[in-house]
Amino acid sequence: MKITKMMNAIRKIIQQQGRNTITVELPEDVEAETIEMILLPVEEPSPALEGDLTELQKLLLKVPPMIDAELNDVEEKRNALNQWQKKSA
Repeated sequence: MKITKMMNAIRKIIQQQGRNTITVELPEDVEAETIEMILLPVEEPSPALEGDLTELQKLLLKVPPMIDAELNDVEEKRNALNQWQKKSA
């Protein structure tokens, strides 16, 4: 099984244009010639969770995406801290 890191994702809710047809317009900054598209039915969120999810979504949209090099730096620092904790224990 091939495991890949997903760094950039676009989430958009769209309506079908016909019985079995949808059209997706990609942003101009998408440079990939091949993309993977995952289709999920939209379910209505629970009213009890709707406010929390909306606030979380707003917060997450403000966070800039990480490039692979930044993610690797974070993982290296996490590993170093884990090693330090093991030595200290």
